[in-house]
Amino acid sequence: MDLIENRPMKSALKTPVIGIAGWKKSGKTTLTVRLIEEFTRRGLKVASIKHAHHEFQIDDQATDSARHRQAGAGEVVVVGGKRWAMIHELVDEPEPNLDEIFRWLSPCDLVIVEGNYLLLDDEMWRGVTERLDRTLYIDTSAVLRRRRLLDRHR
Repeated sequence: MDLIENRPMKSALKTPVIGIAGWKKSGKTTLTVRLIEEFTRRGLKVASIKHAHHEFQIDDQATDSARHRQAGAGEVVVVGGKRWAMIHELVDEPEPNLDEIFRWLSPCDLVIVEGNYLLLDDEMWRGVTERLDRTLYIDTSAVLRRRRLLDRHR
């Protein structure tokens, strides 16, 4: 699979960036996970960026970190022996753009960006495709997408 070899880099990272785009339930995450597994198996250090169009929760309401956030902390950092995470509340500020997100990443060999927004022509994501070295669009039938969406909520 020649997704990243012999191509000039477009991103500010000087690291190859692959975008995975497509409709909801089209198989973007399945493909992204398989690519991460394969590139990691080959010895590459991979970072991924996933955009959520909805409010998402990475700590449930019962955790101490959720309680800190609900009490009003603008940022909460959770640190453990195997990983750390920072939760930043966007209060009266826009979502960060892709260039800002790239600056947060540790050095790596490859970045995979997943989301159906990648090809949208709106202010937030306009120009994202110019930063991607390769974009893969997953095209799945509407019937299959609907079945997957219904199965997810049963």
